[in-house]
Amino acid sequence: MVLINRITRLFHADVHAVLDRIEEPEALLKQSIREMESALDQDKVLLKRHERECTIIKERMSESSRSREQLKSELDICFNNNNEILARRTIKRKLELLRYNNLLTTKYDTSKKLISDIEKRINENQNKLTTVIQKLEMLSINTEKNTVDDSYSPDININEDDIEIEFLREKQTRASS
Repeated sequence: MVLINRITRLFHADVHAVLDRIEEPEALLKQSIREMESALDQDKVLLKRHERECTIIKERMSESSRSREQLKSELDICFNNNNEILARRTIKRKLELLRYNNLLTTKYDTSKKLISDIEKRINENQNKLTTVIQKLEMLSINTEKNTVDDSYSPDININEDDIEIEFLREKQTRASS
């Protein structure tokens, strides 16, 4: 059983080695870069959307605060005129505004947390992208160094006549020395 497991692992290792050689690392890195840039773009769009949402929520919170101040003055008028029915309605609106403001505050805090998380993710992904780009540049440099100019390819095949001629030259050189 142990022998079968070893052979299986050896086979898998060979298959992975073959696949690694077949796949072009430069092409894979370029594809990774495109995918990472796409993900970054999506995160940036998401970030802008949540920032706009925070701005809108903040404006609504300001409106709610102004409305509550107005209701306070209306309540003063109601109590000064002993109009309890109208005062109760105004208090109901004031309570509704308070609950609405609490809801807005919760939404604002949630959006701010999301913005913070997205910004953190963008920074991390930007750093990873920079690393991958540097790896691609290093791979490109190494590939350029290892590239041989194949534009000039002389006939490197050696036949028996070439061997015989060189043999005779060597023999003649040694005889004269």
